[in-house]
Amino acid sequence: VAPLHGQAYTKEFHNITGALWVETDISQSIAQLQQIFGAVTLASLIILLPFYIAQYFTVKKVIIDRLRDVETGIVHSMQTKDAPAVMVAKSFGSEDEINTLAQTYNYLFTSLQDSKKKLEAERDFALRIMESMGEGLTITNAEGRFEYVNPAYAGFLGLPPQEVIGK
Repeated sequence: VAPLHGQAYTKEFHNITGALWVETDISQSIAQLQQIFGAVTLASLIILLPFYIAQYFTVKKVIIDRLRDVETGIVHSMQTKDAPAVMVAKSFGSEDEINTLAQTYNYLFTSLQDSKKKLEAERDFALRIMESMGEGLTITNAEGRFEYVNPAYAGFLGLPPQEVIGK
């Protein structure tokens, strides 16, 4: 609003005779701003989309594929019952959590295999002792069925050990 005659209203000047009201249609300006905003958004998508795609494939290669390698190695070692190492490529030439996970699994698997071999050796030693005893020896389960019968006990019965086990 602007005065038509005289000066702007103050305490000293009261001689304003009228005012002018100005209206402007800004719909064109809004339409232009919407076009500019749309163009900027489209340009941003065109520029940033390749970066997003590159980031996806980098994450997939550096993390997801390497975790899948760990999983595949673990499944393979469980199926083959030997001690193959779970191998995972290093990312950017450094050690990271995925390599640490694979190394920890390798250590645990090797330790388990060593413990298993020790237990088997102890079992075999105990079996050799029990097999060579002159006295009859049996092991039964909670149901009273024979789990183990040494040759001396089977000889007392006049049967092979395989026929007594499970009875």
